[in-house]
Amino acid sequence: MSDSVSSKALTIPAVAKHTATIIFIHGLGDTGFSWEGVADNANTDPALQHIKWILPHAPPRPVTANNGAVMPSWFDIKAFRAGFSQDEDEKGMLETVGLIQSLIQAEVDAGLDPSRIVLGGFSQGAAMTLLTGLTTPTKLAGLVVLSGRLPLKDKIKSMVSPHATSVPIFWGHGEADPLVAFEWGSASKDFLIAEVGIPPAASKEDPTGLNFNSYPRLVHSASTEEINDVKAWLRKIMPAFLAKRRHFQNQPFCHDPWLRHHQPKHPSLQVWTPSLNVDVCDLRIGHQGTMYIWLSTCVLQHEAPDCIHHDIFQHGKFYIMMSSARKLGNNTHRRFC
Repeated sequence: MSDSVSSKALTIPAVAKHTATIIFIHGLGDTGFSWEGVADNANTDPALQHIKWILPHAPPRPVTANNGAVMPSWFDIKAFRAGFSQDEDEKGMLETVGLIQSLIQAEVDAGLDPSRIVLGGFSQGAAMTLLTGLTTPTKLAGLVVLSGRLPLKDKIKSMVSPHATSVPIFWGHGEADPLVAFEWGSASKDFLIAEVGIPPAASKEDPTGLNFNSYPRLVHSASTEEINDVKAWLRKIMPAFLAKRRHFQNQPFCHDPWLRHHQPKHPSLQVWTPSLNVDVCDLRIGHQGTMYIWLSTCVLQHEAPDCIHHDIFQHGKFYIMMSSARKLGNNTHRRFC
């Protein structure tokens, strides 16, 4: 990260080997320091210690709704509680999108794949998370939206990136929020599902789609329950790399006895690299039965249920089809050769 960018953000290093980053955007009148405790708490979780936290600070600007007082703000707010379709500071919002994209790009330039970056925010920061995460040209690992609403609703459909409908979103909102009303958050969620085409999560435990969580009696703040839900979601979508690299060249990956046993019932259980050399690591069953395999710079992550399923992954000019293994328990592995 360049000096000009890093000087405007607080960075909490990963405790373990850094393989993922969270960029979290604070709310109006606040700074990144207010979320340092959340990052420090997450770093006590062994399943999240590979994550670096970047907590940027908003620049000072006059805020119309506060009688023009100058304070940290990502964009101007014309009036509080002006409604879901209030008069918005589009110019200020897009300036902030550019700033956040520079933070993302700095991580990518340092060698991190965008699929290992989560963008999140609270209130104003949540609005900027949605606007940036749904329009940025690179697909991120996911978005965390806390006590926020969708900005630029009348234009967002024409702005979203092609991958916007496949980015996982955790959304948390207090039902007693007096500033960003719960109804605005709920209406934003409904709009993204109905008009943008983002699928809803099947359940609270589902890490895909838009996972909307409401918290009774919670005002305009984050609760311990909500933060714990965020941490549980992060464990699923951005786990640590658990495996050791191995190397294979132009050979099918059907030598595993377990795969050969199931081949007659499931002819599609083929894993190939037909034209390229690929770095492949051991397949491992990690936290809560999640399977990981590292192919080149990409991580494929799948839940490993008792039944068999398979997926096709395209990378460059070759295809890799892989199946899940049975649940073997933590810290065990099965090799594809």
